[in-house]
Amino acid sequence: MPNGIYDRGGRRDNRREAAIVAQLALEHVQQVPKLSLGIIAFSEAQADAIQEQIEILGREHSDLEAFCSDSSPQFFLKALENVQGDERDVILLSVGYARDDKGKLSLNFGPLNKQGGERRLNVAVTRAKNKITLVFSIRAGDIRLLA
Repeated sequence: MPNGIYDRGGRRDNRREAAIVAQLALEHVQQVPKLSLGIIAFSEAQADAIQEQIEILGREHSDLEAFCSDSSPQFFLKALENVQGDERDVILLSVGYARDDKGKLSLNFGPLNKQGGERRLNVAVTRAKNKITLVFSIRAGDIRLLA
């Protein structure tokens, strides 16, 4: 998604990306409510930002609010570190990390940079039974690896 900004020094989230993820959740509920939905964020801060955006949209769309309730077996919203064994028909995966408001991109991707990060990512992408949608604000060319 274009124009996403990672709030590095503040909330440590990407609110623009979170708003897109919440909108995609609303579209899911309106178009395919019989399919379960999981949202996985790369960080706790991004998961919190998505939750906030879902709550905002849920005030106008009671179907979203009901679908995304804590007691719904059709839905989960979790950070990457907390996804184990939960499968859903559709997964929305929110990276959250992006350039900051000064245009700088850090190569710190939270739990992915830690030992075993590749296993966490593998678990996340295998949670989808039918479809996974990746929502991100950076392109592969933005990442310059150190030689």
